[in-house]
Amino acid sequence: MRIMISEPDMIADVVGRSHVHDYVKPDVFGNIFKPLIGSHNLLVSEGEEHERARKMLNPAFHFINLKSMISIMVNETAKAIDSFFLSSDSNAIDLHRELSGLTLSIIMSSAFGQASSTRSNFNRTMYQTVNDVFEAIKYRIMHTITQIPFLARLPFWRKSVIDDGVQLIGDAVDQIITDRRQGRSASLCAGSDLLDLLLSAIDSDGKSFTDEEIKQQALTFVLAGHETTNNLMAWAMYVLMTNESALRACREEVDKVLPNCISPSHELISNLVVCEAVLQETLRLYPPAPIFARKCVREHVIGKEGQKQLRIPVGTTIVINSYTLHRRADLWSRPHEFDYTRWLRDPVTDLKPKLAHPFCYLPFAAGSRNCIGQNFAMLEAKIMLAMLLQRCDFVMEPGQNIVQEFIITMRPKYGIRAQVKSLSINPSTENIGSYKIEGKIIVPPGDNALENTRILIDEGLYIGIPQVDGTFVISGVPSGSYIVSVASPLHVFEPVRVDINAKGKTRARKVNFIQPGEVVTMKYPLNFETHGIPNYFQKREVYRLTDVIMNPMFLTLLVPLALLLILPKLASQDPEMQRDLQQASNFLQPNMNTPDIGDMFANMFGGPKKQKPTQSQNNGASGGISTAQQKRKIEAAKRRN
Repeated sequence: MRIMISEPDMIADVVGRSHVHDYVKPDVFGNIFKPLIGSHNLLVSEGEEHERARKMLNPAFHFINLKSMISIMVNETAKAIDSFFLSSDSNAIDLHRELSGLTLSIIMSSAFGQASSTRSNFNRTMYQTVNDVFEAIKYRIMHTITQIPFLARLPFWRKSVIDDGVQLIGDAVDQIITDRRQGRSASLCAGSDLLDLLLSAIDSDGKSFTDEEIKQQALTFVLAGHETTNNLMAWAMYVLMTNESALRACREEVDKVLPNCISPSHELISNLVVCEAVLQETLRLYPPAPIFARKCVREHVIGKEGQKQLRIPVGTTIVINSYTLHRRADLWSRPHEFDYTRWLRDPVTDLKPKLAHPFCYLPFAAGSRNCIGQNFAMLEAKIMLAMLLQRCDFVMEPGQNIVQEFIITMRPKYGIRAQVKSLSINPSTENIGSYKIEGKIIVPPGDNALENTRILIDEGLYIGIPQVDGTFVISGVPSGSYIVSVASPLHVFEPVRVDINAKGKTRARKVNFIQPGEVVTMKYPLNFETHGIPNYFQKREVYRLTDVIMNPMFLTLLVPLALLLILPKLASQDPEMQRDLQQASNFLQPNMNTPDIGDMFANMFGGPKKQKPTQSQNNGASGGISTAQQKRKIEAAKRRN
């Protein structure tokens, strides 16, 4: 049985502490997520395992640890904004898709310390894989494949996409954990990142997470946090582009709190009360997870005594509809209107507004299983929103069909397209914490190749042009890890990885895609020397007789033929081998006592059995024949006489 509720008192009984052990997550929830992230993580684990993990992970999301991740959020957002300008120079871009790449970059960097541009090889692959996996899950849910365990196990309906994607992501995370344990990688945060905190977490008995548990917890954080924050930001940009007064209020606050496009800090972010109110109102109207469910494992009654009450039998699934809850007219004034002012503090008391009911606003669920990363998500969203309003002007493409689609999370079904333009105020590189990458390209004397040569950072995220003497400087690069390559039509240059930490210290090292954690330092500023010329043509293969002879197919035919010719000659020279062959040939000769096919069918179908002559009958018959022959010979002799 399934019951959907949107009554705050009943919701409080279901998700609150009074019945915390009376509910678990439904089986269908595990059917969706266990193939992706396993069963030993906060999202799907139950009972004591969940309580242990929750206590171990709570410190990781304390504001002190989140404070150290602000620099990553700022740097990744700055790079994404530059990418928006390049992509939306004259055409509209899909904000939902572009913000998806940004949120994944922030989470990957905060969780694993990976270089986080989605245009780098690793992150582009991860970004595409995550999107492919989510699309496959969406397809299977829409066609009710996931809800039927038998069908979910069959290798059809895009199951291979999920399996291959999970394998690729899992292998990558395993390698990241190994590199961190062996000291081949480090946090990009000012302090510890999520992986450091997972590796150092211990329970009340002094036990730590296993590597498998660390992988599953990290994957849960990446996959869940990436999708929900992306949807929050996409809907926030939509409501601002369609609500001029809210957009103006946010810009005025950002200009006041962060003048001259200075970089957000922990102290300044806390003053962005209008931006926070806009995000909270967006979560009310467009909750990322508008429905969540619990399954009853012990019968009880929910609801206040003397008011609406329900007896919940064992096995009942309670569906909590926060989308409806957030739009109830008895709980919210003007429930269908976007009104960010409902969340502003009282100007006299500086107190937050009191809700109509403690359980009437549930964008991150509630109780012991609420979203552990909600503070991270809100901090990330505030930084992204502030920096986007600092540097960008958004013009929504007219005539769009903005439709809400709920599959796992609530997203804009057809995306949100807008043209992104740079505001007239340009931030100085000193104010946004950005740095420069410099070096020199060395070519043979008299070579004019530099005219058509470009220096690419992460395959074009930043582009530099060399001077006449080959030197170059690329400014405005935030801290992070980048692959610097030289694109030239006349020469080949090896790429170099450049690491810039939060303090601006720069290090160059060799690129190693097989073992990214291996560090072989190089000279900085960079020196790019030519390693030959590009090969634009492929030489036609010349077929020779030896190619045919050495072909594996030819050899597989030749070897058995040679054995057939050689083995008989070897057998004739070896008495023991001859004896073995004779025994084998005797074994292959038919057995005369084996029943024929007619007897077998007669026995099976009940027909008359065919009697075989016995040995004595055979002997008697042969004896009778020989006696008659002797009599005829005697009579013939008498006649002659």
